[in-house]
Amino acid sequence: MLSIIAKTIKIHVFTISAIIAVCISVDVFAADRTLYISSAFRAPYIEPPYDGLVWSRLKNIENGLDIQFKFVDVPAARSLVLANSAQIDGDVIRRYEIGEHYPDLIRVPQAVIEIEISVFSWDPDNIIHSFSDFNKMNEGIVATQIGRKFIEKNLSSIRNSMFVNDIEHIFSLLEKKRIDFVVLDRPTALAAMGSRFGDSLFEVSSKPLSKVKYYLYLHKKHADLVDLISAELERDYYIVDEMLSSAH
Repeated sequence: MLSIIAKTIKIHVFTISAIIAVCISVDVFAADRTLYISSAFRAPYIEPPYDGLVWSRLKNIENGLDIQFKFVDVPAARSLVLANSAQIDGDVIRRYEIGEHYPDLIRVPQAVIEIEISVFSWDPDNIIHSFSDFNKMNEGIVATQIGRKFIEKNLSSIRNSMFVNDIEHIFSLLEKKRIDFVVLDRPTALAAMGSRFGDSLFEVSSKPLSKVKYYLYLHKKHADLVDLISAELERDYYIVDEMLSSAH
């Protein structure tokens, strides 16, 4: 009986080992190294398996480096912690200074995207030039989405500010004139407005309130890839920029 149990255990161990070996071999054939990456952002920046303003950039540079990026869907609050402890390989779309709080993460020098912060209103004449303009208003409510740390920080001193969890709900409030302004990153706002709100709401910032660069962070065990990925991202940036320029 004991010999039968021992043989059964050996068979199970062999089977599990074989499965792991097959999984590893699949990744090896697909690329020399697979990087499991998460992000606090989703559409329009991250739309796996291939799309999104940022995710498509990472996928574009895979072949030049013989690596493969795979998205890991984890809660935003845990993403950096998991990356810093090497449970995943990295986190993308993070601000420059975030690395100060996560010593085991290395910032890839080339930004993955520069995001414009804009203002939207139901009144096209409500022109806003800077964050300080909101402090000069005697009335009017300005809102943004919870979790947009940079925007929240700049609105925190404004008396009539509010923070809403759902983006579609924010624009619904704006359309009903229950609030007067929405401050948000431009790509997310335009995607959320779409055809539903596009005819009744307006972008009213005379220029971007700010432009914020965001980066890819990798665990330090991938330090050898940092400069290589940065160079490929820079090259990809110029290719995209040239394509956009030639289209005008």
